[in-house]
Amino acid sequence: NIVAAEDNTPSFISLNGKKWSTMRQLVHSKLVRVMNTKYVNDIMRDVIKNEFEPKLTKIINSDSNEWFCRESLSQLTFNIIFKANFGQNVGFADNPLCTQLAKDIVDVVGWDIAKRSVLLFMLPNLAPTVIPKSYFQPVYDIKKRINASLKKLIQQRNSMEKKQNGVEDVTFMDHTREMVDKEADEYTESQEIADIFLLFLAGTDTTSISTEWGLLLLSRQPEIQERVRNELISVLDKNGIDYKSDPVNVLYDIKLLLQLPLFRACVHEILRISCVARTGVPHASARDIPIKFKDGKQYTIPAGARIFYNVEGIHYNVNQTENWKNDKYGLNYQQICLENWLKDDSDFESGFKFYQNPSFITFGHGKRDCVGKQLAMKEMRVILGYLLLNYRFKVEDKYMEMDRIPCKGGVRGGVSKPLPQIPLIVEQMKY
Repeated sequence: NIVAAEDNTPSFISLNGKKWSTMRQLVHSKLVRVMNTKYVNDIMRDVIKNEFEPKLTKIINSDSNEWFCRESLSQLTFNIIFKANFGQNVGFADNPLCTQLAKDIVDVVGWDIAKRSVLLFMLPNLAPTVIPKSYFQPVYDIKKRINASLKKLIQQRNSMEKKQNGVEDVTFMDHTREMVDKEADEYTESQEIADIFLLFLAGTDTTSISTEWGLLLLSRQPEIQERVRNELISVLDKNGIDYKSDPVNVLYDIKLLLQLPLFRACVHEILRISCVARTGVPHASARDIPIKFKDGKQYTIPAGARIFYNVEGIHYNVNQTENWKNDKYGLNYQQICLENWLKDDSDFESGFKFYQNPSFITFGHGKRDCVGKQLAMKEMRVILGYLLLNYRFKVEDKYMEMDRIPCKGGVRGGVSKPLPQIPLIVEQMKY
Protein backbone atom coordinates (compact mmCIF):
# COMPACT_ATOMS: atom_id res chain seq x y z
CA ASN A 1 0.00 0.00 0.00
CA ILE A 2 1.71 3.19 -1.18
CA VAL A 3 -0.46 5.34 1.15
CA ALA A 4 1.00 3.88 4.33
CA ALA A 5 3.79 4.38 6.83
CA GLU A 6 7.09 2.61 6.25
CA ASP A 7 5.98 -0.26 8.53
CA ASN A 8 2.88 -0.61 6.26
CA THR A 9 0.48 0.91 8.80
CA PRO A 10 -2.27 2.15 6.46
CA SER A 11 -4.07 5.49 6.42
CA PHE A 12 -7.62 5.51 7.74
CA ILE A 13 -9.14 5.06 4.24
CA SER A 14 -7.88 1.45 4.24
CA LEU A 15 -9.61 0.61 7.53
CA ASN A 16 -12.95 -1.13 7.95
CA GLY A 17 -15.79 -1.32 10.44
CA LYS A 18 -16.15 0.90 13.49
CA LYS A 19 -12.55 2.13 13.44
CA TRP A 20 -12.92 3.39 9.87
CA SER A 21 -16.29 4.99 10.66
CA THR A 22 -14.86 6.80 13.69
CA MET A 23 -11.77 8.04 11.84
CA ARG A 24 -13.78 9.09 8.79
CA GLN A 25 -16.13 11.20 10.94
CA LEU A 26 -13.24 12.76 12.85
CA VAL A 27 -11.16 13.64 9.81
CA HIS A 28 -14.17 14.94 7.85
CA SER A 29 -15.40 17.12 10.73
CA LYS A 30 -11.95 18.62 11.22
CA LEU A 31 -11.43 19.20 7.50
CA VAL A 32 -14.71 21.12 7.42
CA ARG A 33 -14.20 23.06 10.67
CA VAL A 34 -10.47 23.75 10.73
CA MET A 35 -9.76 24.05 7.00
CA ASN A 36 -12.71 26.30 6.22
CA THR A 37 -12.87 28.82 3.39
CA LYS A 38 -11.33 31.66 5.42
CA TYR A 39 -8.52 29.38 6.61
CA VAL A 40 -7.62 28.43 3.03
CA ASN A 41 -7.79 32.11 1.98
CA ASP A 42 -5.50 33.21 4.81
CA ILE A 43 -2.86 30.61 3.94
CA MET A 44 -2.98 31.43 0.26
CA ARG A 45 -2.72 35.18 0.86
CA ASP A 46 0.77 34.75 2.34
CA VAL A 47 1.96 32.26 -0.26
CA ILE A 48 0.58 34.22 -3.22
CA LYS A 49 2.09 37.50 -2.01
CA ASN A 50 5.50 36.06 -1.12
CA GLU A 51 6.00 33.29 -3.68
CA PHE A 52 3.42 33.40 -6.46
CA GLU A 53 3.10 37.04 -7.51
CA PRO A 54 6.87 37.72 -7.72
CA LYS A 55 7.29 34.76 -10.11
CA LEU A 56 4.43 35.86 -12.35
CA THR A 57 5.59 39.48 -12.35
CA LYS A 58 9.05 38.35 -13.47
CA ILE A 59 7.52 36.21 -16.23
CA ILE A 60 5.23 39.01 -17.45
CA ASN A 61 8.20 41.38 -17.64
CA SER A 62 10.29 38.88 -19.59
CA ASP A 63 10.49 38.72 -23.39
CA SER A 64 8.56 35.46 -23.77
CA ASN A 65 5.80 35.83 -21.13
CA GLU A 66 5.78 32.01 -20.93
CA TRP A 67 4.83 30.30 -17.69
CA PHE A 68 5.30 26.58 -17.04
CA CYS A 69 2.86 26.62 -14.15
CA ARG A 70 3.12 23.09 -12.70
CA GLU A 71 5.82 23.67 -10.09
CA SER A 72 4.31 26.95 -8.82
CA LEU A 73 0.80 25.50 -8.49
CA SER A 74 2.13 22.40 -6.75
CA GLN A 75 4.03 24.50 -4.20
CA LEU A 76 0.91 26.58 -3.58
CA THR A 77 -1.31 23.57 -2.79
CA PHE A 78 1.52 21.89 -0.85
CA ASN A 79 1.65 24.93 1.42
CA ILE A 80 -2.02 24.61 2.35
CA ILE A 81 -1.63 21.01 3.52
CA PHE A 82 1.68 21.80 5.20
CA LYS A 83 0.25 24.76 7.13
CA ALA A 84 -2.75 22.67 8.20
CA ASN A 85 -0.58 19.89 9.60
CA PHE A 86 2.48 21.72 10.91
CA GLY A 87 1.27 25.25 11.63
CA GLN A 88 3.65 27.19 9.39
CA ASN A 89 4.20 28.21 5.77
CA VAL A 90 7.04 26.87 3.67
CA GLY A 91 9.75 29.00 2.11
CA PHE A 92 11.11 26.60 -0.50
CA ALA A 93 14.23 28.62 -1.19
CA ASP A 94 15.66 27.98 2.29
CA ASN A 95 13.99 24.69 3.30
CA PRO A 96 15.60 21.66 1.59
CA LEU A 97 13.56 19.18 3.65
CA CYS A 98 10.23 20.57 2.43
CA THR A 99 11.55 21.09 -1.09
CA GLN A 100 12.45 17.38 -1.28
CA LEU A 101 9.14 16.34 0.32
CA ALA A 102 7.15 18.44 -2.15
CA LYS A 103 9.05 16.86 -5.05
CA ASP A 104 8.53 13.35 -3.66
CA ILE A 105 4.78 13.94 -3.18
CA VAL A 106 4.55 14.92 -6.86
CA ASP A 107 6.74 12.03 -8.04
CA VAL A 108 4.95 9.36 -6.03
CA VAL A 109 1.79 9.87 -8.13
CA GLY A 110 3.76 10.33 -11.34
CA TRP A 111 3.77 7.70 -14.08
CA ASP A 112 7.23 6.26 -13.34
CA ILE A 113 6.40 5.35 -9.72
CA ALA A 114 2.72 4.60 -10.41
CA LYS A 115 3.42 1.90 -13.01
CA ARG A 116 5.61 0.08 -10.48
CA SER A 117 3.36 0.53 -7.46
CA VAL A 118 0.30 -0.71 -9.37
CA LEU A 119 2.00 -4.09 -9.85
CA LEU A 120 2.75 -4.31 -6.13
CA PHE A 121 -0.85 -3.37 -5.35
CA MET A 122 -2.50 -5.79 -7.79
CA LEU A 123 -0.05 -8.68 -7.30
CA PRO A 124 1.48 -8.15 -3.84
CA ASN A 125 2.74 -11.73 -3.47
CA LEU A 126 3.54 -12.59 -7.08
CA ALA A 127 5.13 -9.40 -8.47
CA PRO A 128 8.20 -9.32 -6.17
CA THR A 129 8.96 -12.99 -6.94
CA VAL A 130 8.87 -12.78 -10.75
CA ILE A 131 10.18 -9.24 -11.32
CA PRO A 132 13.63 -8.16 -10.14
CA LYS A 133 13.63 -6.23 -6.87
CA SER A 134 15.60 -3.44 -8.55
CA TYR A 135 12.49 -2.60 -10.63
CA PHE A 136 10.53 -1.81 -7.46
CA GLN A 137 13.40 -0.11 -5.62
CA PRO A 138 12.32 3.43 -6.65
CA VAL A 139 8.94 2.76 -4.93
CA TYR A 140 10.62 1.60 -1.73
CA ASP A 141 13.11 4.50 -1.80
CA ILE A 142 10.54 7.27 -2.31
CA LYS A 143 8.24 5.81 0.33
CA LYS A 144 11.16 5.64 2.78
CA ARG A 145 12.13 9.27 2.09
CA ILE A 146 8.56 10.54 2.51
CA ASN A 147 8.16 8.66 5.78
CA ALA A 148 11.48 9.97 7.11
CA SER A 149 10.56 13.55 6.15
CA LEU A 150 7.10 13.37 7.75
CA LYS A 151 8.51 11.77 10.90
CA LYS A 152 11.04 14.57 11.27
CA LEU A 153 8.39 17.25 10.67
CA ILE A 154 6.04 15.67 13.24
CA GLN A 155 8.87 15.64 15.79
CA GLN A 156 9.65 19.28 15.05
CA ARG A 157 5.97 20.14 15.41
CA ASN A 158 5.70 18.34 18.75
CA SER A 159 8.80 20.17 19.98
CA MET A 160 7.24 23.51 19.00
CA GLU A 161 4.07 22.57 20.85
CA LYS A 162 5.92 22.02 24.10
CA LYS A 163 7.74 25.33 23.79
CA GLN A 164 4.84 27.53 22.73
CA ASN A 165 1.79 25.72 24.08
CA GLY A 166 -0.42 28.27 22.33
CA VAL A 167 -4.08 27.56 21.59
CA GLU A 168 -3.96 29.67 18.43
CA ASP A 169 -1.18 27.46 17.12
CA VAL A 170 -3.25 24.26 17.13
CA THR A 171 -3.24 22.48 13.76
CA PHE A 172 -5.59 20.11 11.97
CA MET A 173 -3.61 17.03 13.08
CA ASP A 174 -3.48 18.31 16.67
CA HIS A 175 -7.29 18.36 16.66
CA THR A 176 -7.49 14.91 15.07
CA ARG A 177 -4.98 13.37 17.49
CA GLU A 178 -6.83 14.82 20.46
CA MET A 179 -10.23 13.54 19.31
CA VAL A 180 -8.90 10.10 18.35
CA ASP A 181 -7.39 9.70 21.81
CA LYS A 182 -10.79 10.49 23.30
CA GLU A 183 -13.00 8.44 21.01
CA ALA A 184 -10.89 5.66 19.50
CA ASP A 185 -7.80 3.56 20.10
CA GLU A 186 -4.34 5.01 20.61
CA TYR A 187 -3.21 7.13 17.67
CA THR A 188 0.30 5.90 16.89
CA GLU A 189 3.05 7.81 15.13
CA SER A 190 2.80 5.40 12.18
CA GLN A 191 -0.92 6.08 11.82
CA GLU A 192 -0.30 9.81 11.97
CA ILE A 193 2.40 9.55 9.28
CA ALA A 194 0.07 7.53 7.05
CA ASP A 195 -2.82 10.00 7.47
CA ILE A 196 -0.63 13.06 6.82
CA PHE A 197 0.82 11.27 3.78
CA LEU A 198 -2.76 10.74 2.55
CA LEU A 199 -3.64 14.42 3.02
CA PHE A 200 -0.59 15.50 1.02
CA LEU A 201 -1.39 13.04 -1.78
CA ALA A 202 -5.06 13.99 -1.91
CA GLY A 203 -4.61 17.74 -1.54
CA THR A 204 -1.43 18.65 -3.40
CA ASP A 205 -0.75 17.22 -6.85
CA THR A 206 -4.35 16.33 -7.70
CA THR A 207 -5.58 19.89 -7.08
CA SER A 208 -2.59 21.61 -8.70
CA ILE A 209 -2.74 19.42 -11.81
CA SER A 210 -6.51 19.99 -12.10
CA THR A 211 -5.82 23.75 -11.97
CA GLU A 212 -3.12 23.40 -14.64
CA TRP A 213 -5.66 21.59 -16.81
CA GLY A 214 -8.12 24.42 -16.13
CA LEU A 215 -5.73 27.16 -17.26
CA LEU A 216 -4.92 25.25 -20.46
CA LEU A 217 -8.59 24.59 -21.21
CA LEU A 218 -9.53 28.23 -20.61
CA SER A 219 -6.62 29.38 -22.78
CA ARG A 220 -7.94 27.20 -25.62
CA GLN A 221 -11.47 28.58 -25.12
CA PRO A 222 -10.88 32.32 -24.55
CA GLU A 223 -14.59 33.12 -24.92
CA ILE A 224 -15.32 30.92 -21.86
CA GLN A 225 -12.44 32.55 -19.97
CA GLU A 226 -13.91 36.02 -20.61
CA ARG A 227 -17.46 34.93 -19.81
CA VAL A 228 -16.46 33.52 -16.41
CA ARG A 229 -14.17 36.47 -15.63
CA ASN A 230 -16.92 38.97 -16.46
CA GLU A 231 -19.34 37.19 -14.13
CA LEU A 232 -16.77 37.32 -11.31
CA ILE A 233 -16.13 41.03 -11.84
CA SER A 234 -19.84 41.86 -12.07
CA VAL A 235 -20.82 39.94 -8.92
CA LEU A 236 -17.86 41.20 -6.88
CA ASP A 237 -18.59 44.81 -7.86
CA LYS A 238 -22.23 44.31 -7.00
CA ASN A 239 -21.27 43.03 -3.53
CA GLY A 240 -18.71 45.80 -2.92
CA ILE A 241 -15.80 43.34 -2.65
CA ASP A 242 -12.41 44.92 -3.33
CA TYR A 243 -10.57 42.54 -5.67
CA LYS A 244 -8.31 45.20 -7.21
CA SER A 245 -6.15 46.36 -4.31
CA ASP A 246 -6.34 43.00 -2.45
CA PRO A 247 -6.74 40.23 -5.06
CA VAL A 248 -6.76 37.41 -2.48
CA ASN A 249 -9.48 39.16 -0.47
CA VAL A 250 -12.32 37.27 -2.15
CA LEU A 251 -13.98 34.79 0.23
CA TYR A 252 -15.80 32.22 -1.88
CA ASP A 253 -18.37 31.33 0.77
CA ILE A 254 -21.79 29.89 0.01
CA LYS A 255 -23.42 33.34 -0.11
CA LEU A 256 -21.08 34.44 -2.90
CA LEU A 257 -21.05 31.09 -4.73
CA LEU A 258 -24.83 31.12 -5.09
CA GLN A 259 -24.39 34.25 -7.22
CA LEU A 260 -21.68 32.69 -9.42
CA PRO A 261 -23.27 29.86 -11.45
CA LEU A 262 -20.84 30.25 -14.38
CA PHE A 263 -17.77 30.20 -12.13
CA ARG A 264 -19.04 27.11 -10.28
CA ALA A 265 -19.83 25.41 -13.60
CA CYS A 266 -16.33 26.24 -14.84
CA VAL A 267 -14.65 24.66 -11.79
CA HIS A 268 -16.76 21.51 -12.15
CA GLU A 269 -16.10 21.28 -15.90
CA ILE A 270 -12.35 21.49 -15.27
CA LEU A 271 -12.64 18.61 -12.81
CA ARG A 272 -14.79 16.63 -15.25
CA ILE A 273 -12.33 17.02 -18.11
CA SER A 274 -9.09 16.63 -16.16
CA CYS A 275 -10.31 13.55 -14.18
CA VAL A 276 -6.75 13.29 -12.88
CA ALA A 277 -7.46 9.86 -11.34
CA ARG A 278 -8.88 8.19 -14.43
CA THR A 279 -9.82 4.96 -12.67
CA GLY A 280 -10.76 6.57 -9.37
CA VAL A 281 -9.62 5.48 -5.93
CA PRO A 282 -9.63 1.66 -5.76
CA HIS A 283 -12.09 -0.08 -3.47
CA ALA A 284 -12.33 -3.68 -2.27
CA SER A 285 -15.35 -5.84 -1.47
CA ALA A 286 -15.51 -7.19 2.09
CA ARG A 287 -17.99 -9.93 1.09
CA ASP A 288 -19.57 -11.52 -1.98
CA ILE A 289 -21.88 -8.96 -3.61
CA PRO A 290 -24.57 -10.09 -6.10
CA ILE A 291 -25.50 -7.48 -8.70
CA LYS A 292 -28.18 -7.43 -11.40
CA PHE A 293 -28.08 -5.31 -14.54
CA LYS A 294 -30.96 -3.78 -16.47
CA ASP A 295 -30.64 -6.45 -19.18
CA GLY A 296 -31.32 -9.11 -16.56
CA LYS A 297 -27.78 -10.47 -16.38
CA GLN A 298 -26.51 -11.27 -12.89
CA TYR A 299 -22.97 -11.31 -11.57
CA THR A 300 -21.24 -11.76 -8.25
CA ILE A 301 -18.36 -9.58 -7.13
CA PRO A 302 -16.30 -11.93 -4.93
CA ALA A 303 -15.03 -10.97 -1.49
CA GLY A 304 -11.60 -9.34 -1.69
CA ALA A 305 -11.99 -8.17 -5.30
CA ARG A 306 -10.19 -4.93 -6.20
CA ILE A 307 -12.73 -2.57 -7.77
CA PHE A 308 -11.99 0.38 -10.04
CA TYR A 309 -14.44 2.69 -11.80
CA ASN A 310 -13.82 4.32 -15.17
CA VAL A 311 -14.01 8.03 -14.34
CA GLU A 312 -12.76 9.06 -17.77
CA GLY A 313 -15.27 6.79 -19.53
CA ILE A 314 -18.14 8.31 -17.53
CA HIS A 315 -16.95 11.92 -17.86
CA TYR A 316 -16.29 11.55 -21.60
CA ASN A 317 -19.62 9.76 -22.16
CA VAL A 318 -18.08 6.72 -23.86
CA ASN A 319 -21.34 4.73 -23.67
CA GLN A 320 -23.52 7.75 -24.53
CA THR A 321 -25.62 7.17 -21.38
CA GLU A 322 -24.54 10.16 -19.27
CA ASN A 323 -26.09 13.60 -18.73
CA TRP A 324 -23.47 15.66 -20.58
CA LYS A 325 -24.52 18.17 -23.26
CA ASN A 326 -21.27 18.52 -25.25
CA ASP A 327 -22.75 16.82 -28.33
CA LYS A 328 -25.75 19.14 -28.28
CA TYR A 329 -23.47 22.21 -28.36
CA GLY A 330 -21.02 20.79 -30.93
CA LEU A 331 -18.16 20.38 -28.45
CA ASN A 332 -15.85 17.42 -27.94
CA TYR A 333 -15.59 16.02 -24.44
CA GLN A 334 -12.25 17.71 -23.75
CA GLN A 335 -13.86 21.13 -24.22
CA ILE A 336 -15.56 23.15 -21.50
CA CYS A 337 -19.35 23.05 -21.78
CA LEU A 338 -20.74 25.23 -18.99
CA GLU A 339 -24.25 24.10 -19.90
CA ASN A 340 -23.48 20.72 -18.34
CA TRP A 341 -24.04 22.44 -14.98
CA LEU A 342 -26.61 25.13 -15.75
CA LYS A 343 -30.39 25.42 -15.80
CA ASP A 344 -32.39 28.42 -17.01
CA ASP A 345 -33.32 30.82 -14.21
CA SER A 346 -34.25 34.45 -14.81
CA ASP A 347 -33.51 35.36 -11.17
CA PHE A 348 -29.78 35.29 -11.98
CA GLU A 349 -27.99 38.00 -13.94
CA SER A 350 -26.52 35.35 -16.26
CA GLY A 351 -29.97 33.79 -16.79
CA PHE A 352 -28.81 30.47 -15.31
CA LYS A 353 -28.54 28.71 -11.98
CA PHE A 354 -26.04 26.01 -11.08
CA TYR A 355 -27.11 22.42 -10.57
CA GLN A 356 -25.13 19.29 -9.66
CA ASN A 357 -24.87 17.00 -12.68
CA PRO A 358 -25.51 13.40 -11.50
CA SER A 359 -22.91 12.00 -13.94
CA PHE A 360 -20.06 13.75 -12.06
CA ILE A 361 -17.91 11.20 -10.24
CA THR A 362 -14.49 12.84 -9.77
CA PHE A 363 -14.65 12.39 -5.99
CA GLY A 364 -16.27 8.97 -6.03
CA HIS A 365 -19.67 8.20 -4.57
CA GLY A 366 -21.26 6.94 -1.39
CA LYS A 367 -19.87 6.55 2.12
CA ARG A 368 -16.31 6.13 0.90
CA ASP A 369 -16.17 9.10 -1.42
CA CYS A 370 -13.21 11.48 -1.19
CA VAL A 371 -13.03 12.84 2.35
CA GLY A 372 -11.14 15.91 1.13
CA LYS A 373 -13.43 16.92 -1.72
CA GLN A 374 -14.62 20.11 0.00
CA LEU A 375 -11.02 21.17 0.65
CA ALA A 376 -10.10 20.51 -3.00
CA MET A 377 -13.03 22.63 -4.18
CA LYS A 378 -12.07 25.47 -1.84
CA GLU A 379 -8.48 25.40 -3.09
CA MET A 380 -9.53 25.46 -6.74
CA ARG A 381 -12.02 28.31 -6.25
CA VAL A 382 -9.45 30.51 -4.50
CA ILE A 383 -6.62 29.77 -6.97
CA LEU A 384 -8.72 29.97 -10.13
CA GLY A 385 -10.63 33.04 -8.95
CA TYR A 386 -7.40 34.85 -8.08
CA LEU A 387 -5.77 33.97 -11.41
CA LEU A 388 -8.78 34.94 -13.54
CA LEU A 389 -9.21 38.28 -11.79
CA ASN A 390 -5.55 39.22 -12.12
CA TYR A 391 -4.27 37.62 -15.31
CA ARG A 392 -5.33 36.67 -18.83
CA PHE A 393 -4.03 33.38 -20.20
CA LYS A 394 -3.26 32.28 -23.76
CA VAL A 395 -1.35 29.52 -25.52
CA GLU A 396 0.56 29.57 -28.82
CA ASP A 397 -1.40 28.88 -32.01
CA LYS A 398 0.04 25.37 -32.37
CA TYR A 399 -1.61 24.42 -29.05
CA MET A 400 -4.90 26.00 -30.12
CA GLU A 401 -4.96 23.81 -33.22
CA MET A 402 -4.62 20.49 -31.34
CA ASP A 403 -7.77 18.37 -31.15
CA ARG A 404 -6.92 17.34 -27.60
CA ILE A 405 -4.40 18.12 -24.89
CA PRO A 406 -2.04 15.10 -24.75
CA CYS A 407 -1.60 13.56 -21.32
CA LYS A 408 -0.11 10.59 -19.51
CA GLY A 409 -0.84 8.82 -16.24
CA GLY A 410 -4.01 8.57 -14.21
CA VAL A 411 -3.96 4.83 -13.58
CA ARG A 412 -4.13 3.48 -10.03
CA GLY A 413 -1.88 5.63 -7.85
CA GLY A 414 -1.03 8.00 -10.70
CA VAL A 415 -2.26 11.41 -11.80
CA SER A 416 -3.18 12.30 -15.38
CA LYS A 417 -0.90 15.20 -16.40
CA PRO A 418 -0.64 17.19 -19.63
CA LEU A 419 2.47 15.85 -21.33
CA PRO A 420 4.56 17.52 -22.56
CA GLN A 421 4.01 20.45 -20.25
CA ILE A 422 2.48 23.32 -22.22
CA PRO A 423 3.64 26.90 -21.49
CA LEU A 424 1.00 29.56 -20.77
CA ILE A 425 1.33 33.11 -22.08
CA VAL A 426 0.46 35.42 -19.19
CA GLU A 427 -0.83 38.99 -19.36
CA GLN A 428 -1.62 41.24 -16.39
CA MET A 429 -5.24 42.39 -16.15
CA LYS A 430 -5.65 46.16 -16.10
CA TYR A 431 -8.62 47.80 -14.39
